[in-house]
Amino acid sequence: MSAGAVSGTTRRATTLALSAFALYGGWAFFANHEHGIGVALSSAFAQGGMSLAATGVSAVLLERLFRIGGSLPFRAAFAAVGTQVIVVSTMSAIHTLLGTPEILKTLAPVAIIGFFYFTSYALWLARTERQRGIRLTNAEEGENGDAASSHLSRPRAARSDSLQ
Repeated sequence: MSAGAVSGTTRRATTLALSAFALYGGWAFFANHEHGIGVALSSAFAQGGMSLAATGVSAVLLERLFRIGGSLPFRAAFAAVGTQVIVVSTMSAIHTLLGTPEILKTLAPVAIIGFFYFTSYALWLARTERQRGIRLTNAEEGENGDAASSHLSRPRAARSDSLQ
C-alpha cells in the first residue's frame, strides 16, 4: 500500500464514526430540543462526539476484555457487558457534567443499539476463536494494525514470535 493510501479498515472505521456522530448527535438534539437551541446543540455535539470516539474505542476495549481469562462463554459475556457498562457509564457521567436534562432519553438509543452491537461482536470473536481452534492473545498486531487479523489468521504454534 502506498504511503498516501487509506486502508479499507480506516475507511470503514471513519465512515462508521461519522455516521455515529450524525445519528446519535441528531437524536440528542431531538431529545433535548424542548430545552432550547443552546442546550439541544450542546447535547448534540457532546453525544455526537462521544459516539464518534466510542465507535472506535469500544471495539478495542471489547477485544481487550475478551482476552481476559475464563471459559469462552464467560469471556464473550464479560466483553459484551463490560464494554456496555463502561461506554454508557462514561457517556452518562459526561452528560451529567454538561447538565444535559434528558440523559436517559439521550442515551437510550446508545444503550439499546450498543447492547446488540457489543453482543454480536463478542459472539463473533468467540465463534471465530472456536472455529479456528486458537485463543486470542495480547501479543502482536497484524501488519495492517488490526489485532484480530493476525490473531485469527494463524494458530499460535505457527507464529514464530509468539510467547508460549
